[in-house]
Amino acid sequence: MNLRSGMSRDLGFSKGERSENLRRGMELSKAMNEAGLIALAVFTAPEAAVRTRARELVGADRFAVVHVSTPLEECRKRDPSGLYRDLAAGKVAGVPGVDFDYEAPADADLTIPLHELGAPDVALRTAVERVMGLLEARGAMVK
Repeated sequence: MNLRSGMSRDLGFSKGERSENLRRGMELSKAMNEAGLIALAVFTAPEAAVRTRARELVGADRFAVVHVSTPLEECRKRDPSGLYRDLAAGKVAGVPGVDFDYEAPADADLTIPLHELGAPDVALRTAVERVMGLLEARGAMVK
């Protein structure tokens, strides 16, 4: 589900709007957890305080921060969505790590240095395996 095209389509990308988008996503994730499902929610949460509130909302026992620690230059090189191309062309603004600070998680449950894992397809498979391993280690899934 893409929140930005659905329940968060009324939000932009300001600091407050990003925080609200994350809050809505965490409310949805919490509801899914309460229904017995595992929710994997992918967000760029540039501030530690916002991630802390998300953890509190969902519940620490059902929440994990997975930090994809790809350097900005590598993001610009890979750019699968064209975000950095559009940023350079002045078509978008408000990109964490470029237009404002990004606080890397000091308390990540898992850090994935995607740029060190090889070709994009190999890196993706490895990242998925590591996330699955985290879920198994926490008892959320049985192999």
